[in-house]
Amino acid sequence: MTDSRSKAAAAHPDIGNDRVRAGELLLNPSPIGRGAGVRVGSRHALIRVRTLIRRFAPPSPEGRREERGRRVLATLAFAAATALVLLVIPVSGVRAQDSFTGAWKIEKSEPAPWARTADMLDAKEIKRLTGTTVDFKSKGITGPAPLACKGPHYEVKQYEADMLFQGALAEYGDPSTTPDKMADKIGFGKRPIASLVTGCTSEIEFHAIDGDHAVFALNNSLFRLTRAANTTATKSTP
Repeated sequence: MTDSRSKAAAAHPDIGNDRVRAGELLLNPSPIGRGAGVRVGSRHALIRVRTLIRRFAPPSPEGRREERGRRVLATLAFAAATALVLLVIPVSGVRAQDSFTGAWKIEKSEPAPWARTADMLDAKEIKRLTGTTVDFKSKGITGPAPLACKGPHYEVKQYEADMLFQGALAEYGDPSTTPDKMADKIGFGKRPIASLVTGCTSEIEFHAIDGDHAVFALNNSLFRLTRAANTTATKSTP
């Protein structure tokens, strides 16, 4: 035994005789590529390695079943919480138009700020639309063409003046003034401005002046709407 320990110590001078005497496992890196190394040491060292392997063995079948059970319960709890949130929070596409819901009458029209000459206006269209009613419903918009729409995808956006009428105030308006001043002149006294985007083919947007008045642009004209007397906003006003 002494000779074997002496040989081990001589082969590994950096380890030390005290560690060899303690029966520790020594791994000698293989210079010829025979794997992880050559085991040098006593039988006691081999027993200690087996103990370490046993300590980190895979869990028993019962342990695995308990772990799976905990994961299933956690998944069910998360699904229940998600379903509760979806029930409490309404779908935005259905409720987005609440502040605009109901019937609105097109009271009158006026040239848009970017209409430079009278021939840019469509007199027949102005006459056809003035006095008609537009009704915003969850499943559709009723009214004259091109405002009528089936299956709209409502979204209420908050615009600054330069975004009104799809950016026309900023892009085509009077260059001697600003979009804000033009918006003030139209009647938009607050910022931001609640605007109803319908997702319809016409791409017409409706901009709220207050809870009972709105404006939309079509063919270089601004059309002013007033909420019908028997109609009130379902939720808060714009």
